[in-house]
Amino acid sequence: MEPSPGDEFRFLQAAVLVEDALHRRKLPHRLDSETLPLYIVHASTTFQLAMKFVVYFNMLLVFFEDPGANLLAPVAVTLSLEFVFQVFYIVDVAMRYKFLEPGRFYKDIKNRGMIAVIVLTLLDMVAYIVVQLHFGVRYPRFSRVLRVFYFVYYHQAVRMSFRDLRKAMPQIADAFVLLFTFLLIASAFFMVFFYQRVASNPFGDSNYTQIAGDPSSYYEQYWAGFGTAFTSSYVLMTTENFPDIMMQPYGDSGWNSAPFVVFLIMVKALMLNILMAVIFSTYRTNMRDEVRRLIKFEHTRMVHAFKLVVGENGQEMGSSDWQRLFHVLRPGFSLRKVQLLFQIIDEDDDGTISLSEFARTIELLDMTIKPADEYRNLWEKIFPNFYSYRPINALRHFVQHRLFQYLADIAIIANVVTILVLFGHMSETGQSDDDADDDPRAFVDHVHISEIVFFALFIIDALLKVFAHGPRKFWKNNWNKFDVATLVAISISFGLVAQGYPRIILRVVMLLRIIRMFRIFSKFKRFDTTMKTMGALFPVFISNSALMMCTYYVFIIIGIESWGGLITLDSFDPSVDYWSTGYFPNTFNTFGQGIIMMITLTIVNNWNTTITAFVAVSNSMWVWVFFIASHICCVILIENVFAAFVIEFFFRQLELEAKPRHDAIEDRIMVLCSRGRISTHGGNLADDNHVAEWIVKQPTTQRHTQRLMFAEEITELEQQMDDQTDGVLHKASKAYIMEDLRLLSSAVRSGWRRQAEPADITAISGSIAQLGQASAMSANVNNTPEQDREIRLKVVQKNPTFRDY
Repeated sequence: MEPSPGDEFRFLQAAVLVEDALHRRKLPHRLDSETLPLYIVHASTTFQLAMKFVVYFNMLLVFFEDPGANLLAPVAVTLSLEFVFQVFYIVDVAMRYKFLEPGRFYKDIKNRGMIAVIVLTLLDMVAYIVVQLHFGVRYPRFSRVLRVFYFVYYHQAVRMSFRDLRKAMPQIADAFVLLFTFLLIASAFFMVFFYQRVASNPFGDSNYTQIAGDPSSYYEQYWAGFGTAFTSSYVLMTTENFPDIMMQPYGDSGWNSAPFVVFLIMVKALMLNILMAVIFSTYRTNMRDEVRRLIKFEHTRMVHAFKLVVGENGQEMGSSDWQRLFHVLRPGFSLRKVQLLFQIIDEDDDGTISLSEFARTIELLDMTIKPADEYRNLWEKIFPNFYSYRPINALRHFVQHRLFQYLADIAIIANVVTILVLFGHMSETGQSDDDADDDPRAFVDHVHISEIVFFALFIIDALLKVFAHGPRKFWKNNWNKFDVATLVAISISFGLVAQGYPRIILRVVMLLRIIRMFRIFSKFKRFDTTMKTMGALFPVFISNSALMMCTYYVFIIIGIESWGGLITLDSFDPSVDYWSTGYFPNTFNTFGQGIIMMITLTIVNNWNTTITAFVAVSNSMWVWVFFIASHICCVILIENVFAAFVIEFFFRQLELEAKPRHDAIEDRIMVLCSRGRISTHGGNLADDNHVAEWIVKQPTTQRHTQRLMFAEEITELEQQMDDQTDGVLHKASKAYIMEDLRLLSSAVRSGWRRQAEPADITAISGSIAQLGQASAMSANVNNTPEQDREIRLKVVQKNPTFRDY
């Protein structure tokens, strides 16, 4: 029997909902036949990549716009491109308005903000054309700052980081109030204390004062006025003006150091650590709640998809429905692979899938599952007889043996030692790269024969690994990729040096070999745990880096519009510190220089020198507001947030190393591994104890990282959701619980007690308790009275004790 068009559309709806859960697309879109195709186009990879391309190039326009251009482009070109980008944004917004549920579009603050940013950008473009291009009056483009909104709007991970940080701000603000209150009090104390010390001039005639300078100039520099005292105290908190700020009074008397020491102890050792602890606690809590909401969203989407496939009253999904669903969801999957996925999901091997089992489909889709044939060695496929020849087989096993790895590690250490000895000898003798250009043996002598030997050894090592493991597995290893890249670079360097190019090229490439030492560290468990943590944190690092870059972007645009072009070679006298120390390239003259400026401000090293220079050229104390705000956002907030995330994840990783956890999918995979159906071994299949049909690899997605971080919380949450979906009552209120208990208790007292045996009465009482416990577990969720009565009826029908009576 051919499926009806309505059935096909129903499976399409279910597939879209599964994709929503898999990619965490939380848009409340409609599922009708008119708008669902539009939503599918909008959610497609092609459309999303196109929009991200637009977002990236819209932000990169700042490199070609005046002011701040690193490479100035014609104004007509940049304005035309920006207008085209706005058209793309308008099309995207229009599509969202069309397929979202009625009334939901304007309820989302992101959509209202998107419309406002588009309108403001278009108005700003018109104002720029009229004011600056037509009348010749300089007009600051404020809308360039708003481009960050587009980036956040189209990147869910960055948006989630901003949201978690925003939700944590009330608690963080309390710690900030305490910190800044202490800074204000300390500033007032320093101002009054050193004013009195200068007025009484207790150290004006000391020997140190004669060397260090007049006390009044010291007071004018650091404590003259409350604003100057506060900025000096804030910089002192970062220790960038310490001990300079203390040395002149300290030279007169050791007791003058006491206020500075107490201040640093209070701020650095106490208040900033408390602030970091508050950020750690609140951000982690909000991030955990965010993950819980995402898990609930995924579960809700999967429940809806399940009901679309099996119907409202259906309880189990059969193999045929599963195959039809995957025919729409993953049309490229073979029938064998779809059947394998069904077998993994079907935990109880009853040939059907329950709702709780189906909800784990997204975890399964995160994994990489491929036929074992694809992992077979290429040489084994091409030359099966030769590859199984006994001497060749022995060579393969030797290359795969631990002893071969040890020999390779020894070669790496020896190579690094020779490189360091060679560079050390050149440094001690003062030999340059071009000292022996006229010597016909210069190439061999300068490169040293050991480098050629090691180069040959590493080529042999790479070729043996390709032969033993096959090209596919060899290239899967990132260290092997690095080795190949290094060998290619060294080969090119040898050729260039032989042709007369500077030998510094070869020196730089040789230094890359030292990085291979990290490959040896990975052999030790402690280092391996650290390196695994770094690898698992990479997706989170990218999102946090994007968060930092968005913050940089805003401050750089403000800096360009405010102080672009003010600092040049002619801005200072050569005796000024900013000029004499060579800091003058550190400016906001171009966007590229602004990036370097923000990085140096984030590092905080000598940032007070930079601020002093900007105050001098702008003659405004608002410079301090800008730089202190950048320090608060980039250093105190975002850096501490990322530090908190790394610390939390590292401890979770250590716990997993000590006591590995497995979810239901992983347990099921291990069962199938024991049966020989699949394998988690991604290498040579000849090493397995059985010949597996499929190879399964764990995911490295952000979802998997979050599941590792909050494994216990997620497991508990999933258990609660499973109890709600597979249990007795799904959504009931306390009032109906009490009604159920009253009715059942009355039935036991009146009719059933006269006819039932004591054992039956005990069973009925236990069932009543079970009903009350299950009801109370889900009593916090609202439901209609009709739905609750229907659920209670199903409870009685399902329970064997009630059904017998």
